[in-house]
Amino acid sequence: MSTLKYNTLKIKGLRDVLTQISNACSELEIDYFIVGALARNVWFTQNNFPARGTRDIDCAFYLPNEEKYNDLRELLQKKHSYTESTTNAFCFITPAGQAVDLLPFGEIEHDGKVMIEGQGLTSINLDGFQEVFNNGKESVTIGDETYFTCSIPGVVILKLIAYDDRPEQRMKDVKDINEICQHYQVIEQEDIWEHHNDLFAMEVDNFDVGMQALGREMKKLVFENEGLSKRISNIINKALTQETTFLSLMIQNSMEETLDMKTKIIMNIQQGFLEEYK
Repeated sequence: MSTLKYNTLKIKGLRDVLTQISNACSELEIDYFIVGALARNVWFTQNNFPARGTRDIDCAFYLPNEEKYNDLRELLQKKHSYTESTTNAFCFITPAGQAVDLLPFGEIEHDGKVMIEGQGLTSINLDGFQEVFNNGKESVTIGDETYFTCSIPGVVILKLIAYDDRPEQRMKDVKDINEICQHYQVIEQEDIWEHHNDLFAMEVDNFDVGMQALGREMKKLVFENEGLSKRISNIINKALTQETTFLSLMIQNSMEETLDMKTKIIMNIQQGFLEEYK
């Protein structure tokens, strides 16, 4: 992949924020990677698609305990004048007003959750972050710096879980998943042909092949964790049985899109995900 320019990602102040986080993590010997909408935009721009609108900067940090997380928070506050959000204890505000989510995972988690002191949201479920970090992070060069970012199958997994945790607040995650699905087959066609060419022998169109391949790639990231795999399968099942509003939220143009179209997308992802991983 070619080197990206910061301005193509269309987030004001991104260079400063990523440089500050990178330097802080280097000083504290913390591993981290870029997740969320920024990881999605990296994928788009790497493949000559324009970045989608977002102001979000989300990074996830592998941490052994809350003390190490507090060291990171304090360093960003003292050295770069970050301030705490009043509505989300995991979010900090840069001097330029940019919100940055600092998502801790790893041994810091207890029973699958991280709880910290602060204002507003103080407890989050970070299912999937460890597995995606272990199996689905990729390197990307932006400007003169190299970072780790979440792979697109990993982005879909984490957004599925985020929506399932707080469906009333995470509707945008479903729209992001839908947009990824619309472009996945085209962007990843070479990888699909190389690693999933058996799917082309079936009597399905290329878009459906792409969705089944996406399901397979998602399974690669989590197959070692049976509980997590079952949870993702359950989220997909609830979408297909319309126990949630997932399918209707995928519709962006009611004049051209239908529930049947979105059902077919999720069914193909499900088919790929439920295959035995080889």
